[in-house]
Amino acid sequence: MIFLGYGIDSDNYSDFEGQDLSGKDILIFGGEPQDRRGNYLSTGTTEPGPWADSVELKLRAARERGVRSVFVVDPNIRDSLAEVRRRVINGRGMTMVDAQAAENPMANSIFISTDLARNLLGSNFKKVVKARKKIVKKGKPASVTIPVDVSLTQMPDMRGLDGVNVLGYLEGSDPELRNELLIVSALYDHIG
Repeated sequence: MIFLGYGIDSDNYSDFEGQDLSGKDILIFGGEPQDRRGNYLSTGTTEPGPWADSVELKLRAARERGVRSVFVVDPNIRDSLAEVRRRVINGRGMTMVDAQAAENPMANSIFISTDLARNLLGSNFKKVVKARKKIVKKGKPASVTIPVDVSLTQMPDMRGLDGVNVLGYLEGSDPELRNELLIVSALYDHIG
């Protein structure tokens, strides 16, 4: 496993640069690092870039680099799990995607707590903490190779729903109003 900072791959800052990650498992932190002056590393300003809040960007970047799986350390895992649970229970967990989104898969991902990361890495956790501090201090990526055997089985359960928006029309019945139409439409916006 390789600790790869925050899994960011922007023009200003890239944890992936110079790394051969094909078939590897990586461990990253969520969010985006700031330097000691409070500037985000991907933008160089006090405004965060899209990497700060988008795990999806990180998982897509990892997939493009051939990463097998991404372990994302989430220090607020209980809150994150509660939010996912709320979305699934109230139906917001179902979304429509276009064909292009289905063709751009993300790397397999596992969200873990800080405690689980500490247990998984054992004494190597201190090296990860040191590398993370170095990223903030120097504003440059830092990685750590961790000798851990990872055996992972994931069974995705995705269901597709093909559909299109519907449009129908009725011509006017009055000969003088033949140029007027009644248009009826239906779409999937209520699904998300």
